[in-house]
Amino acid sequence: MNMKKIFAAMAATAVSASAFAAMTLTNANAAVSEIAYTQSEGSLSTDNDGKSMRRNIYNIWTQPNVTDIDTNSAVEDNITIDFTISGLNDGDSFNAWIAGSVGSNAQVWTLADAGDDAVQLNGNGNYSVTWNLAEGSESIECLILQTDINCYNYGDFSGVAGSGVDIVVNSIKTGVEDPTEAPTEAPTTTAATTTAAAGTTTTGATTTTKAGATTTKAANGGKTETSTNTGVAGVGVAASALALAGVAAFVARKKD
Repeated sequence: MNMKKIFAAMAATAVSASAFAAMTLTNANAAVSEIAYTQSEGSLSTDNDGKSMRRNIYNIWTQPNVTDIDTNSAVEDNITIDFTISGLNDGDSFNAWIAGSVGSNAQVWTLADAGDDAVQLNGNGNYSVTWNLAEGSESIECLILQTDINCYNYGDFSGVAGSGVDIVVNSIKTGVEDPTEAPTEAPTTTAATTTAAAGTTTTGATTTTKAGATTTKAANGGKTETSTNTGVAGVGVAASALALAGVAAFVARKKD
């Protein structure tokens, strides 16, 4: 076997290996799970100050007891509640946050406790609030969607029941999914090498296709084309292998 064939084969192998690495160096999507929830009558009430409205989700330290989720619900390092506010006046602005006690995490009760995890409410609408926990837990001791809406400023000024303001929990989730990650697919690689008599040209080409991304490399100085993104790690590996292929092709030409 002459040197030209050897280097052409090396170039094709390098590109194939780089394409495989680029496709397999991806992370699996993190799991996002929804915590089963059924809103019960009497779960809309006020904080201990007697006026700030809240929706109890799991709270056996109040009357009536509210157990609208399973206390043994496992959570990751965050809890997200999607909810809807209605009955406010135009231009009203308040705050909402998740209060409660989850495992060994620091308890959250006040707006100051919630800090940056609190969200601003600008009138009626759909909102989402997340409690970023220091660590996950296998249980939830208390969970409340808390606001600083004063129920006595609305409706007939008699309290929660006569305020006309409602806080509806739409979903409770835990975990985070990275939308930039994509599932890994097995590579499809084709390689072709044509050998002619001494003194003629040897051509080798490798084409790799994955999820709409195609990379083609000619061994003897041909054009290289790559479409779509294969990820930061994959691009680094692929670039190194393509460089090796180029050197191999150059040396092959020098041997002619």
